[in-house]
Amino acid sequence: MIRSFRLSRRKLVLTFLFTLMLAGVAEATLRVVGYFYLSSFYKRQISNRLAPNEGENINILCLGESSTAGLWVDWNDSYPKQLESMLRQFYETQQIRVIVPIHVGQNSSQVSNRISDYIDLYRPKLILAMIGYNNEWSLAESHIGQFLPVSETSGWKVKALITLDGLRLFKVLRYGYHALSNAEVSLPRERLAIWGHPELVRYPPADWVYSFARSNKPAFVEMWKYDVRRVVREAKAQNTSMMLMTYHINPTYLSSDEFVTLAAEEKIPLVRNDIPFDDLSRKGTISRYVTHDDWHPNRFGYAIIANNAFREITRGDLLSLGNRTTEVRMPVDAQQAEEFPVYAEPGGIDFGSPGVMAFLGEGWSWPEGRFRWTDSVKSEILFAVSNPDFRKLELRMHPFVFPGRLETQRLLISLNGRSIANLVLTDTNSSIYMVDLPTGVLRQRNVLQLEVPDARAPQELKISQDSRRLGIAMEWVRLR
Repeated sequence: MIRSFRLSRRKLVLTFLFTLMLAGVAEATLRVVGYFYLSSFYKRQISNRLAPNEGENINILCLGESSTAGLWVDWNDSYPKQLESMLRQFYETQQIRVIVPIHVGQNSSQVSNRISDYIDLYRPKLILAMIGYNNEWSLAESHIGQFLPVSETSGWKVKALITLDGLRLFKVLRYGYHALSNAEVSLPRERLAIWGHPELVRYPPADWVYSFARSNKPAFVEMWKYDVRRVVREAKAQNTSMMLMTYHINPTYLSSDEFVTLAAEEKIPLVRNDIPFDDLSRKGTISRYVTHDDWHPNRFGYAIIANNAFREITRGDLLSLGNRTTEVRMPVDAQQAEEFPVYAEPGGIDFGSPGVMAFLGEGWSWPEGRFRWTDSVKSEILFAVSNPDFRKLELRMHPFVFPGRLETQRLLISLNGRSIANLVLTDTNSSIYMVDLPTGVLRQRNVLQLEVPDARAPQELKISQDSRRLGIAMEWVRLR
């Protein structure tokens, strides 16, 4: 019986070791296959916009997340693309290419984990890094565990989750579970994560994630420093120039002083994007430079960031293209960051078009097909006209009303600070409303303000879970 017990125990140990060996082989296989798969994936997906280095192209690699990828704006209006246009014009060459990897939702640890691959793939002359904003809510591959106090109880949970997430085999099992259970997850993203693509964490995260981050701000600062230093030192090892940039609005855990100190310690250039945006905040005009989420820049905001980078690159000759006698000036496109977009006939300002963001000031929600809701008591439309001789304003729109709970919406319209109409809207059908323009009220630069004092949230009225303060759904605005 004892012999039988020993044999059974031996079988269990051998089975365990064999299973462990199989798991190790599977993990290694997934990583090797993933390496080749991702290399092919990058080349297949990035096309001309994010193509690897070829010939004598001068590549600039921009590292970051959605604010680097230009979320909510056309790619040509993102700061990397505007920067590329500025540099090409200044140096009079089309060989300069500003590249953004397709990984747009990363935290700083994910960036630092892939910096060697990025340098190998893109062969950049210069790296621009504006990273760290996602660190507090995206814990995928995070290095935060290295900087948590030993006494931090919740830290063990985070460390365990990060360790598991780092295993490709675990990702396979999780993908299989979600696929079989029809869980509400993004399976294509999980499938890419199996092969080594950065895991894109759902936003907003669970409440405990933010609570954990708030309780450990010093650790997140140290992690950010660690990640940025890894990027800097890998760049230096590959003889690649490096430039650090603050965000236009820095994350709450990370002050501008941390950027300044680290840049000085690593002896790399620093671009202070926070300074001009702080000035805009003090002037009360920052809403004209950010999108509806009050954080991501619009094309004018990105022009400021692009110009800041442009000035530092050209002033320091960071591309080694030689000193130029031409004075470094802000290119025309960036100079117009303070200008309003030009109204174009006959379509006017179409709220269903991708280009409408250029006309929107504060108070607008995200696009919903042909229209956008106002989501504040006051909303702005900014536009310029070359010939201010129009006599009428047309608006196609419908109000947010609900029988028995919200019967009407008052709409107060003013142009350049002068009241031009007071409407009471009740019809949920989209209709065209025409307003006479008093003589002299229309100028070359115009601010059309819509005030909706009765705007309410559907959640507040117990109609749905929508927490936006809805007033008017606008389809288009035209001048006659």
